[in-house]
Amino acid sequence: MDNYSNFAEANLSTGYDDNDTALVVATGHGARLPAAPFNAIWYDAAYDRPALDPDVEIVRVTARSSDNLTVVRAQEGTTAADHNTGGHTYILLATLTKKFTQDVAPIDDPTFTTKITSPEIDVSGTGSGAQIFGGADSGAVTLTVEDDAGSASFKFPVSTGNKVLATRDGEGLPVELFFAVGDETTSLTTGTAKLTFRMPFAMVLTSVRASLATASSSGTPTFDINVDGSTILSTKLTIDATEKTSVTAAAAAVISDDDLADDAEITIDIDVAGTGAKGAKIWLIGTRGVASTPPSFDPFEIGFNFRSSSGYVTDGTDETYVRAVDTFPTTRVQTFGWVSTSPSDADRSSGVDRRFAGVNYTQPTEDRTFQLTLPEAGVYAVRLALGDQSASGHVYAEVYDNTTLLFTVADATTSTAVFADSTNAQHALVDWAANNTARVETFASTTFKLKVGLSTQSNYYTIAHLRVTRVG
Repeated sequence: MDNYSNFAEANLSTGYDDNDTALVVATGHGARLPAAPFNAIWYDAAYDRPALDPDVEIVRVTARSSDNLTVVRAQEGTTAADHNTGGHTYILLATLTKKFTQDVAPIDDPTFTTKITSPEIDVSGTGSGAQIFGGADSGAVTLTVEDDAGSASFKFPVSTGNKVLATRDGEGLPVELFFAVGDETTSLTTGTAKLTFRMPFAMVLTSVRASLATASSSGTPTFDINVDGSTILSTKLTIDATEKTSVTAAAAAVISDDDLADDAEITIDIDVAGTGAKGAKIWLIGTRGVASTPPSFDPFEIGFNFRSSSGYVTDGTDETYVRAVDTFPTTRVQTFGWVSTSPSDADRSSGVDRRFAGVNYTQPTEDRTFQLTLPEAGVYAVRLALGDQSASGHVYAEVYDNTTLLFTVADATTSTAVFADSTNAQHALVDWAANNTARVETFASTTFKLKVGLSTQSNYYTIAHLRVTRVG
């Protein structure tokens, strides 16, 4: 993937003909550009935007040393042209081009296994993407994608008001849109719709910026951004007198509507022109995708810590203990319990993680069923810790939606203080919390059943912890 940086714009020091490949930008402008390699748009600043220049060209910068560039001409379907009209200023703009978007485009129909590590949600499946929702106050979700070659992590912001970023079919990528409002040599004038364009894709806006080629000697240039005729700024975008950037403005812009729909009409107003200000640019910065509200369901999460004594350790606020004597229907927070015949139970150690402080276990040649009443049908993440912190043993479990088998944790042996999760993976006690993986299943009923043990085997089967979380 090419390198990139914000506000990567440089003026050429002189004119060049259509076969020049060694370019020099204005003194100090090379530092504005990213490290090579990258593609850049070469255009005449006499035009309001690059697309209007009939000789606009995309070049590939293969080397940069201070203000000296080496380029390959005529990239991405453009034609090498002369850029040397007398008295004109030419700009090299390193911004989003077709090549960059293709470089970061999603792989068609990948098979993926992902873990969102903050907040902790698991998603597995096959297809071109998944839609993932974070909590109302989570700030961001971190998505870790793993395959045979390794893993990579990406952080996606979650906006306020319970809005979240859709990360589906290539959405969720950071994106910046740059627009010129006027030319480089004409002083700004006030007016509405000084620039009009339509969004090329949906975008969640996180910040806006403005810059000038020539600062205002007095007065504060002020810009408004409108979507389909309505402002999206509760505090307008300003550049203080004698300054060239909104980054240093005394009053920062405040975004009141961050949801920019695909093909929405965007207009830029100049409310205050200042004195002698020239070369205005507007930047829209955010993430590609749509802001949307999570599915409408009531949050639900409960954890069960299996042991012998209720007060042996202190359970978490969304947890409760389960003893052999807790038969269905026992009600503590939710209705649950062992069905028909109970297993055995034991306290192990109060000095370890509360989830592994004890066990419930089956005797040889028996199995036992634990039942939980869910608040309603839906999609739930199921986490298991099967094993014993004080002894080696056997694990086996089946999870049912009432009478329908959803998944099985295969019969296996575990070492002391090693626990099997819902996907048959085994983790040491100290690693389980960070590394266990949930199974995400759809329940058509409100009856969750967990069978522990195999009646056909002469083994002891143990369970330490169960957590059930609604995710859809």
